[in-house]
Amino acid sequence: MSKAEQSWMRLDNAAKIYPASMRRDWMAMFRLSATLVEPVDPEVLRAALARTLTRFPWFAVRMRRGMFWYYLEHNDAPPIVEEDVRNPCLPMRAKDSRGYAFRVRYYGNRIAVEIFHVLTDGTGGLCFLKTLVAEYLALRYGISIPRGGDVLDCDDPPDPGEMEDGFLACAGNVTRSRSEESRPQRHTGAGRLYPRDDGSDPGQRP
Repeated sequence: MSKAEQSWMRLDNAAKIYPASMRRDWMAMFRLSATLVEPVDPEVLRAALARTLTRFPWFAVRMRRGMFWYYLEHNDAPPIVEEDVRNPCLPMRAKDSRGYAFRVRYYGNRIAVEIFHVLTDGTGGLCFLKTLVAEYLALRYGISIPRGGDVLDCDDPPDPGEMEDGFLACAGNVTRSRSEESRPQRHTGAGRLYPRDDGSDPGQRP
């Protein structure tokens, strides 16, 4: 995928609610972590994260506010890797995260990711974490980690199908059913007609 193709992306159908519902003191964040057998090397973790983002370009974005809706814009800033804290999953500030909608943290033997739900769900977040850990282990110890399933190969190009809106792909055109079209309607007083529950003519008084 070229940089031009990555320049911006629409929010998918499931993600649209999260920017609208966030507040100064709350965001729909979730956290996943992996515990290793040795302390984490932060420099190696930074290198592993940079490689992982080449396979997950939809994580390498910042959220922007358009005239009518939010959208995701490609982010070239180096992502931050930081020490873990006692109060995880606090709302993210663009100036603190360099615009990214996720965090990568470490403490002792633990690697943790905190992700704003606008990017992905728990399944996608787990795939991101597993791939990040695999890259870290490969760089740290010079070993070959088997790839497949939820552990993606960062030498492979991104799959465009991983960025499609699943609702639009699966639901297709949503139309009214015949039963809805044949039911009588009732007037709400707001200029719209709706079916009456008792099936009576909406033009008649109840």
